[in-house]
Amino acid sequence: VATLEELARLYMEGERFPLAASALERLAAAIDAPAERVGVLQRLGDLFNRADGDARTAVRWYEAALTLQPAHAPALRALDALYAQLGNWRALATMYIAQAAADIDSKRRADALVRAADLYATELDDPNVAAEHYGHALGLDPGNEAAFKALVRLHTEAARYRALVELYDRAVDRAERDDIAIGYLFKIGSVYEDVLRESAAAVGAYKRILARQADHLGALHALQRAAETAEQFDELVAALDAEAKLEKQRDRQLALMHRAAATIADRQQQPEAALSRFEAILARDAKHVPALTSLANAYRRLGRHQDLLGVYERQLAILPEGGERVALLVAMAELCERELGKIPESIGWYQKVVASEPGHPLARAALGRLLRRNCSFKQLAAMLDGEVKGA
Repeated sequence: VATLEELARLYMEGERFPLAASALERLAAAIDAPAERVGVLQRLGDLFNRADGDARTAVRWYEAALTLQPAHAPALRALDALYAQLGNWRALATMYIAQAAADIDSKRRADALVRAADLYATELDDPNVAAEHYGHALGLDPGNEAAFKALVRLHTEAARYRALVELYDRAVDRAERDDIAIGYLFKIGSVYEDVLRESAAAVGAYKRILARQADHLGALHALQRAAETAEQFDELVAALDAEAKLEKQRDRQLALMHRAAATIADRQQQPEAALSRFEAILARDAKHVPALTSLANAYRRLGRHQDLLGVYERQLAILPEGGERVALLVAMAELCERELGKIPESIGWYQKVVASEPGHPLARAALGRLLRRNCSFKQLAAMLDGEVKGA
């Protein structure tokens, strides 16, 4: 062994490389200790890994060294460059995977798997295998950003949206700050809402944001949108109520309160439950037209005609002269006649119509009919006399 060692040294000094290689080969065969043999195999690889050497032969000797010691760093470094030089990407990826298996440090193992996955994703054009190795890398090192970003891209390109959601969910769990977690929860909600068309699942994601930051307006708006699409009207109302409490601008606050009340009345088909909400708005602004209109609709659906008439009177008080006011007077007259059986009151409302618009044909005909029915002949005569004089 000593003689072979000396021969190899002398041949190397004399740059008689083929003879040096022969001596080193015989030396490697003569050595029993694996650690020492690895050193000789490394020297053989280095001998051929020269500008005027033989790259493929160098690869063979480095690979031989790794069979004895898979984590031998000098051989790994050399093969890294040689495989790339030769374009042997599969062998390079396989080496990285073996390197990961031989290491005991989880972060280094993850880095090696990422390098292998990068090759599968690019040079080897096998995104599925790449995704598998990126996933394994994240399992070893959940904070590996390279693996995470690559998996996001691969899952998106392959339309693996549920896997993408799971990936974002893991990112939420490991997020060190709420703003980071919230960013990923928005991504989850967006995938459910815009891609998978699962608005109910998106509601859950947006609620998780609000559990972390109750006054997050973006989450409240997203929750409202998703809840309405999913027809989860309890969630929609709760989100509208939450935003209304945060809103400082009075008109915007009343608009939010009205939308919540209208949702209860119309979408949940619970007009009775919405009444107090409409009245709460009107207590703040007696002239809030949308609330008055919705309150009237609710009483109409409930058959509460006397209460409906009261709302009409409140609407009448804020309407200017004109067609809309006349139409409301006609509705009040018809309500008194047809639903409440209050003929005198109906006559009074029709008279207001005629006073405001003397030529209103419907009101004049109805007024004449009711005056006859009520035996109010003096009033009927006066009306007819007015018509004659007008003619």
